[in-house]
Amino acid sequence: LLNEMDLIAAYDESEDDDYDYSSTNTNKRAKTDSGLTVAVTVGEDEAGEDSLPVPFENNHIDRSIVVSGRVRTFPHIDGNFATSVFIQIDNTPALDAAITDILESLAPTHPFIRSQYNTFHVSLSRTFPIRKFQIKGFVDDIRLAVREFTRFQATLGHCCLFQNDTATRSFVGMCVSDGVSRVIDLIHSIDNVLRERGLETYYEPAKPHVSIGWSVSALPASLDKWSYIPDAVVPFTIDQVFVQSGIKTYPCKMI
Repeated sequence: LLNEMDLIAAYDESEDDDYDYSSTNTNKRAKTDSGLTVAVTVGEDEAGEDSLPVPFENNHIDRSIVVSGRVRTFPHIDGNFATSVFIQIDNTPALDAAITDILESLAPTHPFIRSQYNTFHVSLSRTFPIRKFQIKGFVDDIRLAVREFTRFQATLGHCCLFQNDTATRSFVGMCVSDGVSRVIDLIHSIDNVLRERGLETYYEPAKPHVSIGWSVSALPASLDKWSYIPDAVVPFTIDQVFVQSGIKTYPCKMI
């Protein structure tokens, strides 16, 4: 398998944990893609921003807890907000057709569960916890960093396979092809903001991608040299990034 697996040491996020755990919030319930119903909490509106669907990967994980075959990467502490930065990509007919093509090609060897979202995303950071009083300052600094960039076009092209460090989850993604160098520049700019706060930066070397399917098992050896290119690339425009902290999502527009 490609060395990308080494980049995903903390990549086994579970869909049920990207919420504000502050004790002052109102309890609600939500259902994950796997059908698991979980308790979630909805906090007060931090800045009047619109909420977006919770990104597939952007969830914190406690290694001591296993949920539906998945483990969490950092322990829950009351008042912490799981936070991440990402690019949103709308699901288009072209992307939908490419996902179907890829997953069908993998099905005989290693079936993946399709990620069912109206929007997908390209992660620009790991998921990390911050406190409520830190959110506004962090979002402001990300907005300032993103204003150094102008909108640009990119495409999703070849496929990539990932596996977490405990071999409990595997993923299939579509990697950013055209525009990848500018996405990596974005990642490095966001890394600077994270580094100033003593937070962990993104994986090196960065491999920007969209996760399109997942499995609660390790990748078989037969896929070590697997490679696949869809019939057509999927174009998209990058004109803003998003910060998600708890259940709130904050747009950060480019110039």
